[in-house]
Amino acid sequence: MESNSRAHDSLLKRLASVGVPKNCRSKRGLVEFVRANRSSKIPELVSALLPTDENVKAGLKGNREAVGPTMEKRFRESMSWLQWLMFEDQPSKTLKKLNVDHRSVCGSVWGENDIAYRCRTCENDSTCAICVACFENGDHSSHDYSIMYTSGGCCDCGDDAAWKRDGFCSNHKGSEQIQPLSGNVAESVGPVLDALFACWNNNLLSAESIRKKDARSNDALAVRQKMSNELTFVVVEMLLEFYKFSESLLSFVSRRIIASSGLLKILVKAERFLDLDVVEKLNDLFLKLIGDPVFKPEFAKAFVSYYPLAISEAVKKGHDPVFMKYPLLPTFSVQFFTVPTLATFLVKEMNLLAMLLGCLSDIFLSCCGEDGVLQVTKWERLCETSGHVIRDLKFVTTHPVVSKYATHEHRELSRSWLMLLPFAQGMDPLKRETGTHNEEENENIPLVFGLGNSIAGIHFLLVNGTYSPDSDEHIENERTTKARLNHCDGDGERCAKVSKLSQGDSVCTAMISNSFFDSSMASEVNETDAFHALIPSSAIWLIRECLKVLETCLGNDEGISNFLCKFVSPSGNSSDPTKNALGVRILGLCDWPDIHYDVSFQAISVHLPLHRLLFLLIGKALRLCYGDSALHHGVSVSLETPQADFFSYVFGDFHPCGFSSLVMEHVLRVRVFCAQAIAGMWKKNGDSPLVSCEMYRSVRRSEQGLELDLFLLQCCGALAPADSYVNKLLSRFGLSSYLSLSPDITNEYEPVLVQEMLALLIQILQERRFCGLSTAESLRREIIFNLATGDFTRSQLVKSLPRDLSKSDELQEVLDNVSVYSNPSGMNQGKYSLRPSCWKELDLYHPRWHSRELQSAEERFSRYCGVSALTTQLPRWRMIYPPLKGLSRIGTCTATFHIISSALYYALQSGTSVKSRAPDGVLITALHLLSLSLDICSQQRKSNIQACCVEDSIPLLELAGMEITGINQGTGRESLLSLLVSLMRTRKGNGFPEAGSCNISSWIGELLKKFSAIDSVCMNLLQSLAPEVVGQSGFDKVTSGSTSDEKRKAKARERQAAILAKMKAEQTKFLSSMDDDDPRSETETTSDSEMENDVREVCSLCHDPDSKDPVSYLIFLQKSKLLSFVDSGPPSWDQGPQSEKNMSVDGVGDVLRSDVSLDSSMITHDATSEPAENAVFEAITTWLKRNGPRGKRSSNGRGKVDSNMGSMEIAMYQTVRRKIDNNTNQSLTHVDQRPHAAESSSERNRVGGLSTLQVRVSDTGSRQTSRHSDVVSDGFHPTDCDGVYLSSCGHAVHQSCLERYLKSLRERSGEFLCPACRGLANSVLPACPGDLCSVSRIQESSKLGKSDAQIPSLWLSEALCLLRSASDVIEDGDSVRTVSVQGDEPRRKDLESVSNKLWNFYFSMRQGKFPGSHWLSQSIVMWDTLKYSLISMEIVTRCAKSSMLPVYCVDSLYEELNTSKGTALSLLLRVVQSTRTKNALHVCQRFMGLKHLAESICSGTSSSPSSSIFGSEGSLKNNINLLWNRASDPVLSHDPFSSLMWALFCLPSPFITCKESLLSLVHIFYSVSLVQTVIAYCGGHMFDSSKLDFEENLLSDISTALRESGGWEYFRSNNMDLSCDIKETIRRYSLPFLRRCALLWRLLKTTSGKRHEEVDKFDVLSESTSDNMLNHVNELEKMFKIPPIDTILNDELLRSSTQTWLRHLQKEYKVNRVKGPLCITPVVPFQLMKLPNLYQDLLQRYIKKPCSYCKKVMQEPALCLLCGRLCSPMTEPCCSESHCQSHAVTCGAGTGVFLLMRGTTILLQRFGRQSLWPSLYLDTFGEEDTNLFRGKPLYLNEERYAALTYMVGSHGLDHSSEVFNITTIEEDEDFLI
Repeated sequence: MESNSRAHDSLLKRLASVGVPKNCRSKRGLVEFVRANRSSKIPELVSALLPTDENVKAGLKGNREAVGPTMEKRFRESMSWLQWLMFEDQPSKTLKKLNVDHRSVCGSVWGENDIAYRCRTCENDSTCAICVACFENGDHSSHDYSIMYTSGGCCDCGDDAAWKRDGFCSNHKGSEQIQPLSGNVAESVGPVLDALFACWNNNLLSAESIRKKDARSNDALAVRQKMSNELTFVVVEMLLEFYKFSESLLSFVSRRIIASSGLLKILVKAERFLDLDVVEKLNDLFLKLIGDPVFKPEFAKAFVSYYPLAISEAVKKGHDPVFMKYPLLPTFSVQFFTVPTLATFLVKEMNLLAMLLGCLSDIFLSCCGEDGVLQVTKWERLCETSGHVIRDLKFVTTHPVVSKYATHEHRELSRSWLMLLPFAQGMDPLKRETGTHNEEENENIPLVFGLGNSIAGIHFLLVNGTYSPDSDEHIENERTTKARLNHCDGDGERCAKVSKLSQGDSVCTAMISNSFFDSSMASEVNETDAFHALIPSSAIWLIRECLKVLETCLGNDEGISNFLCKFVSPSGNSSDPTKNALGVRILGLCDWPDIHYDVSFQAISVHLPLHRLLFLLIGKALRLCYGDSALHHGVSVSLETPQADFFSYVFGDFHPCGFSSLVMEHVLRVRVFCAQAIAGMWKKNGDSPLVSCEMYRSVRRSEQGLELDLFLLQCCGALAPADSYVNKLLSRFGLSSYLSLSPDITNEYEPVLVQEMLALLIQILQERRFCGLSTAESLRREIIFNLATGDFTRSQLVKSLPRDLSKSDELQEVLDNVSVYSNPSGMNQGKYSLRPSCWKELDLYHPRWHSRELQSAEERFSRYCGVSALTTQLPRWRMIYPPLKGLSRIGTCTATFHIISSALYYALQSGTSVKSRAPDGVLITALHLLSLSLDICSQQRKSNIQACCVEDSIPLLELAGMEITGINQGTGRESLLSLLVSLMRTRKGNGFPEAGSCNISSWIGELLKKFSAIDSVCMNLLQSLAPEVVGQSGFDKVTSGSTSDEKRKAKARERQAAILAKMKAEQTKFLSSMDDDDPRSETETTSDSEMENDVREVCSLCHDPDSKDPVSYLIFLQKSKLLSFVDSGPPSWDQGPQSEKNMSVDGVGDVLRSDVSLDSSMITHDATSEPAENAVFEAITTWLKRNGPRGKRSSNGRGKVDSNMGSMEIAMYQTVRRKIDNNTNQSLTHVDQRPHAAESSSERNRVGGLSTLQVRVSDTGSRQTSRHSDVVSDGFHPTDCDGVYLSSCGHAVHQSCLERYLKSLRERSGEFLCPACRGLANSVLPACPGDLCSVSRIQESSKLGKSDAQIPSLWLSEALCLLRSASDVIEDGDSVRTVSVQGDEPRRKDLESVSNKLWNFYFSMRQGKFPGSHWLSQSIVMWDTLKYSLISMEIVTRCAKSSMLPVYCVDSLYEELNTSKGTALSLLLRVVQSTRTKNALHVCQRFMGLKHLAESICSGTSSSPSSSIFGSEGSLKNNINLLWNRASDPVLSHDPFSSLMWALFCLPSPFITCKESLLSLVHIFYSVSLVQTVIAYCGGHMFDSSKLDFEENLLSDISTALRESGGWEYFRSNNMDLSCDIKETIRRYSLPFLRRCALLWRLLKTTSGKRHEEVDKFDVLSESTSDNMLNHVNELEKMFKIPPIDTILNDELLRSSTQTWLRHLQKEYKVNRVKGPLCITPVVPFQLMKLPNLYQDLLQRYIKKPCSYCKKVMQEPALCLLCGRLCSPMTEPCCSESHCQSHAVTCGAGTGVFLLMRGTTILLQRFGRQSLWPSLYLDTFGEEDTNLFRGKPLYLNEERYAALTYMVGSHGLDHSSEVFNITTIEEDEDFLI
């Protein structure tokens, strides 16, 4: 405060010093003072209000660290005073008055990774974008838009220079709508701003002057620097605040900045001497100000003036960081240079292009070597800087006006660009290593290719500008004018120029005379006029300028310069080394230059920008003269024009020999280099050659690289002498010796080089990319080329196309014509496949083929077409532009003939030897070349016949029958035809294996027929050499195959079919022999493998079929919260995350909630608890001994005595069944009149029943009916989930084998994977022999069930009788006394694994010994696991695997049960059945639970076993009471199926397979489900009771009870339709229970050891196939003999029982044991979050949403699809609670399903395991768009979402191979053993 006071006093003193009286030294007083003195004092006052240097110096001297905040407050206080002066009042009040609701220009500034939208319909250039708000407020629904992540910039909405007016949003209408500032405000604000800006300018100038000095060494300099930073910061802050309130005010400010002398220029340069945070703030202000149409061009001019300063400093320092620290250039160049009008203005007014070219020249000069070529090691340090300049050049030249300006009006700009290209010509050369292997990799290759690609992009723009006409009117005028040139004096000069080229040039003359057509001199003149009309003069000028520069570069080449030395006069008088002895330029050399150059030993570079620019210009000129564009303009060149006319007009003075030989030299070297790299000659250079070769051939560079180079070779080939041209190819490939006909191979690389050279010759002859194909034809060819290798998505296909073709408007039309689209299915994206009819257009010599891709295409062709592509897809001579028709001579010349002959000779001599000089690859390529040559001959002959011309001699045909010189080495005289015949016979007769299923012999026969058809001399020779091929009719047409060929093929097919049939039979026989011991594969389902008693499973580790050791099945136990998610329903994307609700643990919802949680405190096992535990066990043991056998024996009917628990339970079953039979006809209607439980308990205690058992009598009363300290509902589920789910892969292992297997895994990674299928497992379950206790073996089946003829009724009385009778038997104690304590069996060792795992899950303990191991039953937790797994299995079958529609049919239940999961549950059921009768204590626990369950259901009372049996043994009683408390709960408070399962568990074991008993229990718990539904239905109408007026039945009973006693809130349902009829609602809500019962019944049937071949009538279902839910309810009601709903509602016994159950529930509810409301759920499928159809809606909502815990914006947000919470997958999230793994543990019991917002993919989490799942959202073409790379609208794919939902709901994350194969592990978790 003291420092602030001093600062304020200092300010007042400064005011006093300028004459402000004391009474005016306040803000309002100062305003009045200014009004009185008008504006004369304003400059002085502004200067006085700002802190002085002394103030800043004092602050620095006092405390340097605290200077920032102190000085900031000083300056902000000054700004506050200045704003009072500006607005002459409270600033906030005035600014609010200026505020308006809408703005003319948006100008919202983006940060890193913000969202923006591009709209190609509305944008003026590709760099424009708008913010989310503007996009939503505009109408772009039918536009071509995309979403993108930003890295800075501002919204263009409202800026008509960047965005079309039709695309403006409703809030922004354009910069011209900016209203001027009101006069009064402008008059008050203007003078103050002017004075402030003057002070600001002076401070910045002062700071700039000291920039080069060290401010730290001089306090005065530090003061000035600090002053500039602080003043700039607060001024900019104030101006940005102005923008928030008034756009008009900011526009006014911008004009004042412009008017302030020198301020704008110094502000642009301020980044060089201000702090970074201040510069960022200043740039934000600039982004706001450029929305003003007046400020933007002025700022752009200042920016252009500053541009070279920043570049020159980076060049001076020699590295990129100098440039990168100045953010102004990269931020604003895109804002200015991409706007057409502004860029054109800057080019013309500020000479922008010259400035950029000068900057690039400075960079290149600083990085070049002595040879004038860029040195990559220097240039890579300035890579970013040069890349930025080139990018800006591309921005500027993108505008047609600018590129035309540079090539038409100011050609010196184009010349300057040409002067830069020699720096890149030949850069980054490579030289082959022949010594040691080069370990150093060239990491700069991608950078150099990037530079070349950028240069090529500018070339494309320059060429378009060069050929752009002024207008259509200009074209018409020029065409009309040039038509009259026959009468001009210039004609003679032009004719003379043409004649000069032809005189004395025998090659040229021969070339013209040998052409297909003849032309007169008059036509030549006319065609020259046509050239002049079609080709702009700017193009001719640029081509010839490019030739001049290229000629200079060629003269500097090592090989060419050595050759030129021979032509220099001996006296050395020639001063120009590029001229020969006659003074002719080197491109005008008349003789074919003999240049010596060896690519394998001399340097080679693939970077030739001059060559490619030259032939890009030539290609454009050819298309203008002969392509579609010429026809479009109505002017075209006659097809009869000789090629020399075109090239002579375009090139000027040149000679075909010199030009073609020298220009093709470097390009040919590149092709040779690629061939050598493929052959492996450059291996010692590391990866650099192959990387360079691959990048040179890549599709995105081939248009300006590989394909353009091929076009160059074609042009040179059309001009060059054919033999000289082909011999040059031989020489460069190093294959001159190949024609020697010596069979000895020269080197290991020769065959590959020969094949590559032959392929190059074929490509030169047949390629038409730039010289014959239209855009649509090129597109068709490219698409077929790509689809031949496989199916493509649309984006993959677009990426695989050359850049110009990928942007063609004809793309989709052509794509639809040549391909078939497949809709997305499952995890497959939508893809295009090639139409069958288009396979015939496959081109085997496309320039970009890779060997693997070509092989794949050939195989696919053979598969689809049934024939070999090698013999059917032969190269053809196709239409070519007339100037290039001379290429045909190359295919038929003498040199080509000798190459083909040599290849055939080597193939014949060496056969298929590995060391052959012509292996099959070379032979096939040579035959392809021969086929192409013959096609040329055929077309030439046809054209000559049609034109009635004299046939010219064709060397290939003339030499075909002549003896080949050099072939007489014991083989006789051979000609080309005789070689072909011999080769045909050799291949046919000697059984040579054919390459690629290609019948070479038949193919050669077809070629011989072509010879015969084309030439009569060849026909005559072939009639004697091969009469079997050529018949007497010599000129028969060539056909695809003879009748004999067809017969031979048919026989071959028959033989193949016979072989395949034999192989199939052998396979079947082998597989049948292996069925007994072959382990099941991963893909096989285990549902078909039943655990029969007579079948022994084979260990998946040792595979020993004879082993007698017991096996165990691998299982996987996992925690689950599936029921909670089903009960709560799916979250919605447009709502907040679901709160953590207390969900159902057994399918009902919020059931019993206790005050004592089941945690470690309840089960603490220490020294103090063990005596109590032992005391309990001893007490039970004593009781058993006391009540044990005393003379009584229980006979099994055969005279044998049973002394085990199983015998006792059988006896109990028999006793209960007899009681049921005796009481079948008795009425049990008045069950509520039975004596109270306490009284009956007292009586039974006196007779010595089980209830007399007592360890320590408690002081508390033993007759309690309600308890306040119980365990959680259902008693046994884990504390942090709903239950444990069991699954299995179905494979078995020996325990000893498994231990060895796990030991080996621990030594590696510790993972426990199934050795057979690699599925995850974490425990084993022993195979339990035998089957369930069969009732049929105990006694005759009871006649309890009603006959089918009787009226169907509810079996409620039978169920109540069953429970009452069982309880009575237990109370009587007669059966229990037969138990022998010595018969107790110890805990099974083979169950330790699964028991330990379940113990850890249920009680969160990790110790080797179970606490209370004497009393804890293994079977209890296993039974609960079985119950939960059955419920989960029923829930998952509601989900379809590929649809979001629910599934209700019972068949889906059985299908799921027939998988390996059902096998595991069947095994678990047998294990529980075999263990629950082995221990006396555990049997007593079950029986006591049954007694409590019977009392709860029959009498509606809850007993207190903890007090009556065990006294008050604290935590010990809580564990033993787990089952008993669950049984004593009100029956309405639990899920009916869970209660059924626990009833079956507590009943004597034979009851589990008693059909009648099970049916009666199903009926009683069905009734419980019915009552729960009715209560929930009534609760929904609690505020409209008029709808609850039911007739006299159960419905009215429940409604009346709720009205009288309350309880409307007991039950709730999130899915209940209250408008539906209540009877229909009851049936719908009973479906979950009935489905689970059906699943249980099927499990019991399949567990018995036999499959029941006959159909059980208890399983009979209706044949209804309808998907209506009630149809499936009806099926299950028939299955379980459920009577009609009206019968049930009028059942008197049910009505009385319901009253008892309601009273019981109300009593427990009132004492807060039942915390409601309780949730019931119908058959609804498990669902993940409800997602929007359009992904951008989801992205906009969540991408910047803060974390719900720490309120920070997440860098990589991930949306939990289970609960809707936003989390983070990053290793260092914003907070620990938001980490995906942590959230998965708390939300999904270790399972997490997250949608990665930025990536659109799914992250699946299982504790420490993570894997990515494909995106749920696809675009209109059925494609994913990971990370929004394309940004097109994405739509939810329901099939994918359904598949993901099913996988999560079925607990399949750990067993899906698609997931598990791409899983990564963060850390070891519980899933590992």
